[in-house]
Amino acid sequence: MKSEKLALALSAFMALALAPGADAQSHDISIRDGKGEELTVKSGLLGSKTTVVKDRLGNKYESKKGLFKRSSTEASAFGNSVKKKKGLFGSSETEVTTILGDKVTTRKGIFGRRKTTVEAGGLTNLMGQFLTSLKTAPKTADN
Repeated sequence: MKSEKLALALSAFMALALAPGADAQSHDISIRDGKGEELTVKSGLLGSKTTVVKDRLGNKYESKKGLFKRSSTEASAFGNSVKKKKGLFGSSETEVTTILGDKVTTRKGIFGRRKTTVEAGGLTNLMGQFLTSLKTAPKTADN
């Protein structure tokens, strides 16, 4: 009888001691104003967390942290963006995109090999159009 009371008292004590900690980890916060700005923080039960900040112009910052140290971060401003992801076993990926359409992607695999891809089509097209417009511009007496 004493052991049952002791077990019941210990389990009640543990439930009361752990309840505020479990409750504190599961709160979500979302703040929005009438003009389009937004702040959102979501905390999961197993330690995952998501934070998002947006403004009315489309600029955004987003950070996600998950289980096993997996994380993802994304930031964008005025059409340019950066995305970083970290996966399991040290793998990672970074992607940068510009408003002109240029893109750089770097991936690191599990064994440490890194692969980088550069797509510079946006800047190349812009420079080509500029040079073409210089060639086809009407010549004046000053030239």
